[in-house]
Order: sequence, then structure tokens, then C-alpha cells
Amino acid sequence: MVDNDTSAFDPLYARASMIFARPRVLILFPLGFAAGLPYMLASSTLSAWLTQAGVSLTGVGLFSAVALPYSLKLLWAPLIDRYRPPLLGRRRGWIVLFQLALGAALLALGATSPRAAPLAFAALAVGVTLCAASQDIAADAYRTDLLAPDERAAGTAVYVFGYRAAMLVTGGLALVAADHLPFGRVYQLSALLLAVGVVAALVAPEPTP
Repeated sequence: MVDNDTSAFDPLYARASMIFARPRVLILFPLGFAAGLPYMLASSTLSAWLTQAGVSLTGVGLFSAVALPYSLKLLWAPLIDRYRPPLLGRRRGWIVLFQLALGAALLALGATSPRAAPLAFAALAVGVTLCAASQDIAADAYRTDLLAPDERAAGTAVYVFGYRAAMLVTGGLALVAADHLPFGRVYQLSALLLAVGVVAALVAPEPTP
């Protein structure tokens, strides 16, 4: 006869819940949110902006190449791991630096027209993905160094949840907002949301070397 008593699972469930409630696990949600913000802004949302601006399908297709830094980030990841910024430590220092650079690139991209200045627009779009991919490198390294072995599954889940939440904001809500605001303004408002990640990185603990 099968015993349906689930009381044996209560200690395991309580222990797992306690891991998710640890501050250094929870801090990964806003860091994941900041990392996920630029992903859709450099892909489908960018394509929607280009289409609305009257860019040809060929041009829209060529702009898909701006996402290449996400695939090539392994090339400069060793440099980010090797060198230490002067402030905030090796991990948080890079995170904040790339977040600030990403915010500036998004603000500049929002102020540029894809039709009036296509080359400048393309260069800024590449800058956005370079900063975003580099932020991913620093955030992944931070998460790896910060978490204890029993926290890694929960920490990764919280980080990915934040990442996906940001994709919903910049992939879904951004398109809804674009019905009422210019795309450039939507990008600039998205840049302001990076403040969530900057604040989180400033208050987060630096992993022990």
C-alpha cells in the first residue's frame, strides 16, 4: 500500500525555501533583470523599430548581425576575468561599468534616427550588444563566485527569472508603449530601468577572492 504521507518532504521543502530567501540569492533577480533588458532591444524590438521607420527588409535582415557579440563574447571573457577595475572589486566593478556604458549607449541610440543616420545608428546598436554581452560575462562570473554549491541551482533560477522578466518588459511592454510613444523614447526609458541593476550591484556583496 502506498503511503501518501508527505510529511517527510517538509524538511526538504523548508530547506529549499530558506535557500531562495538568502540575500545573496535574492540579489541575483535585479542583476538578471538588468542583464535581460537589452536582449530584446537588440533583436525583435529593434526590428520593429526599423520596420516602422521604413527600413527595407534587406536592411532589417542586415541589422540582425548586431547581435553577434552575444555569440562572440567568449573571445574577450578572459580579459574581463584577468583585469580588475579600480572600484567595487573585480566582479561588481565590471558589472557597474558595463551597466553604465549600456545605459549611455541606449540613450544615444534612442536619440538617433535609423533613416537619417543609419551608420551611426548601426554603430550604436553594436555598442549596445557589446556592452550587454560583456555585462553577461561579468554577471555570470559574479554568480559563480558568490554562490555556495547548495545555492547555485536556486541562484541560477532567480537570475534567469529576472532575465526573462526583463525580456517581457522590453519585448512585449515596449511594443505596447511604442503605440503611444516614439521608439526612441521607449529605448531611453528602457535605459533608465538599468538603474535597478546598478543599485543592486552597489549593495551586493563582493565575492571573496
